[in-house]
Amino acid sequence: GKGAAFGDWKSGEIHYWFLNGQASASDYDREEALKKAKEERDFAYASAAFNAQELYAKLPALESHDYLTRKNIKADSGLRLYADRLVVPVYGADEQIQSLQFIAADGEKRFYTGGKMQGGYYVIGNLGDTVLIAEGFATGMTLHEATGFCVVVAFNAGNLKPVCDMIRKEY
Repeated sequence: GKGAAFGDWKSGEIHYWFLNGQASASDYDREEALKKAKEERDFAYASAAFNAQELYAKLPALESHDYLTRKNIKADSGLRLYADRLVVPVYGADEQIQSLQFIAADGEKRFYTGGKMQGGYYVIGNLGDTVLIAEGFATGMTLHEATGFCVVVAFNAGNLKPVCDMIRKEY
């Protein structure tokens, strides 16, 4: 009732406001708040990953989709169909699904609510000596079809560096 803490779960940034004008909390309080926020964020990510995995397991395999036709690419074996949306699984460093990407026929893209995207990827083909990394799924499929090389999809520009670092470290 005398103040508040607020911030951004993704970045871990946290700010404090106090009714009495106090400038900041003690270092101990700040550390505890950051630790609690991280625990809550990790729990939310784990819960979203569990739900995304459950949903993905129930979805039918995708054979064709208007988005793929528009982009002139083939369906990949990991794709699924949810209502009228193409579904691409987003894997994490532990090789488990951590989120899902839903793509409409017109190209609108949405991610599973609450799912973790940082470091998330999707592999097209088999990892080998040459690995290409692409920002989006359609670009990745186009590269794979044109070259035959394995392509790792990072899903967005902000995720390219974490995915590149992970691939470089692992392979």
